[in-house]
Amino acid sequence: RLLTTVQNAIGQMQSLGLSEADQEEVMYMLAPERLFRMLLTWVISMLHMVFSFMAFKNEVGFWSGRETVAGLSQSTVIGE
Repeated sequence: RLLTTVQNAIGQMQSLGLSEADQEEVMYMLAPERLFRMLLTWVISMLHMVFSFMAFKNEVGFWSGRETVAGLSQSTVIGE
């Protein structure tokens, strides 16, 4: 099924006027080892987004419940 989709996409690229070199570059990007790297990059990016969201959520929760900065060092307050 994937092979049929790729063949259809290459046919559409030819009809749009892409050169042979451009088609080869697309096929190089779709090579199995490149797809693995792309998938790994995507997974790492998604994990980074989740962890960033969790850190931001905890930061907001920490500061929203505080009335004063008593008990916090100056470097913590200035750094935030």
